[in-house]
Amino acid sequence: MRQDTVYEAVCAGHVCLDITPRFLTPCHGDTGAYFVPGSLIDVGKLSLSTGGSVSNTGLALNKLGIPTALMAGVGEDEVSAILQSLMEKANSGGVYLHVKQGETTSYSIVLSPPGCDRIFLHDAAANNAFGREDVDFSIVGKAKLFHIGYPSIMRRLYENDGEELCAILQRVKALGVTTSLDTAYPDTGSDAARMDWKKLFARFLPYTDLILPSVEELLFMLAPAAFRRLKQADDDILKNITFSQIEDLADDLLDMGAAVAVIKCGALGFYAKTADAAAFEQKRFGRATPQNVPAWAAHAAFSPVFCVENVVSATGAGDSSIAGFIAALLAGRSLYETVNIACAAGAACITDYSATGAIPPMAALTERLEAGWKKSPCRFAPAGYTWDEAGQLWLR
Repeated sequence: MRQDTVYEAVCAGHVCLDITPRFLTPCHGDTGAYFVPGSLIDVGKLSLSTGGSVSNTGLALNKLGIPTALMAGVGEDEVSAILQSLMEKANSGGVYLHVKQGETTSYSIVLSPPGCDRIFLHDAAANNAFGREDVDFSIVGKAKLFHIGYPSIMRRLYENDGEELCAILQRVKALGVTTSLDTAYPDTGSDAARMDWKKLFARFLPYTDLILPSVEELLFMLAPAAFRRLKQADDDILKNITFSQIEDLADDLLDMGAAVAVIKCGALGFYAKTADAAAFEQKRFGRATPQNVPAWAAHAAFSPVFCVENVVSATGAGDSSIAGFIAALLAGRSLYETVNIACAAGAACITDYSATGAIPPMAALTERLEAGWKKSPCRFAPAGYTWDEAGQLWLR
C-alpha cells in the first residue's frame, strides 16, 4: 500500500485466521449434551475467514464506508499468506501485516452451533509479541481515530503493567488522533486472567478516549467478586445482571480516565455513557471529537437489541457493533443515533456465518432504522432515564 494514503481510521492489535465448521443441528443451549466425547457430529461446509479485532472491526468499518487501515503482526508461515489474501480480498482500505521473525500466525477454531454461545480454540501466537514496531505511526498520524483491539489477550501489551500498550496510546495521542480500545475475555486459566486489571485500566485509560468492552469482560476484570456471584447463580450472567451494575462499570471507566464508556451487553443490548464537556477538552479527544460536544457530554443511552429472525452466528457481533459506533461517531451523528447504529450493525452481523459478511453500507443500515426496525422487549426500566419511543432507547 502507498504510504501517502490517508485513512479515517486505523485498526490495530489482534488478528487471526478463523476456522469455522458449519453446524447442521441446533444446540438448544446445552453444550455439554451437544459436544460429547467420542461422538461424531455431522457438519457442513468449512469456512475460512479473518478473525480478531483488526479484521472484524476494520473490515466492518470499511463496509460501513469508513476508509480504514488494518495493522497487525503475523508469523512466517502458510497461515499468514492465507490471512493476507483473505484480508486483501475483503478490504477496501489498506492491509499492513508486519511479519515477525520466529513467530507463527494466530488462528482460532470457532465452534458455534445454532442455539448456544460460541466456543473458541485459540492460539494467540504472534499476537502475544505485538508492539510498537507493528504500528506504522506515519499512517496513524494522518487518521482521525486509532482503535486497538484485544490487548487483554496479547501478552506484550498487558505484561509489565501495560507498559507497551501505554506507550502506543501515548504516541498516538501525541499525534492528535482519537484513541479507542476494546478488550477480550481472557482464558480463565491464563496469565492474563491473573493480572491486576483494575491497576492496568487505571494506567491506560488516561490515554484512551473511547473504550468499548463487553459487560462480562468488565465484570471479570474490574469486579471479580460480583462476576463470581453472578456465575454461581447462572452460567449466563446476563440473566441476573442489573442495570445499576452496568452503569457502575461505566462510571468506573469514566472515573479512571475514559471520555466515552461503551458496554456491549450481548442479548440484552448496548450501553454508552459519556464524561462531561470539560473531560473532552482536558483529554484533547483528538480528530474524532464529536461535532457537538455539549450534545454528547454527560449523557447516557441504552438500546435493547434489534429483532432478528434468521440468527446464524454471533461471531464478530461485538466487533461489528464497535465498528458501527466508530463509523457513526466519525460521520458526526449524535450519541443516541450512534448507539442505535452500533446496535444495528451488531444485529446485521449475526445473520451470516462470517464476522462481516452481512454488514451493509451505512446508508442501507440507516434506511432500515428509519423504516422502523423493531427491537426486542427490554427487561430494564432504569431510574432517571426516559424511554424514547421513536428511537426505542432509554436516554439520560
